[in-house]
Amino acid sequence: MPHAPAPSAPTWVVADTRTVSDGGPPDLPSRGAADRLSPWQHGWRLVLVWVLGLGVWLFVGTVATDGWRSDVDGPGAVEGLLLLDLAVGHLALFVVAFRRRWPVGVALVTGLLCLFSAMAAPVSLLALVSLATRRRWPALVLVTW
Repeated sequence: MPHAPAPSAPTWVVADTRTVSDGGPPDLPSRGAADRLSPWQHGWRLVLVWVLGLGVWLFVGTVATDGWRSDVDGPGAVEGLLLLDLAVGHLALFVVAFRRRWPVGVALVTGLLCLFSAMAAPVSLLALVSLATRRRWPALVLVTW
């Protein structure tokens, strides 16, 4: 009597119609050329967080120059802090341009810069969203903890 063929490992179909026959669920697709962002796609995201950051910075600057001037000693102290905030925000914007290459490091650095700069808050949010799209739970827990 012929024997039935041995059951094979289950085959999972990935979104790009490749099959994985390793017996477990498929890994995320590799980051190939199709996953890279075009200069336009990078550019509009960076411009958006720059504009949002400037809006936050202008709001903080308005509140700081109206309400906190009496709390800070010395002439020009508030303006100096606002310029430092602006410089740190632009540093965060430079760092977030590398979020696709080093997503965890960029999210950590921009999160720390966000502690010292209101302008860096939207930039840090972009880095966190970029990290979240990778769907790696340990990295997300490390950054958001």
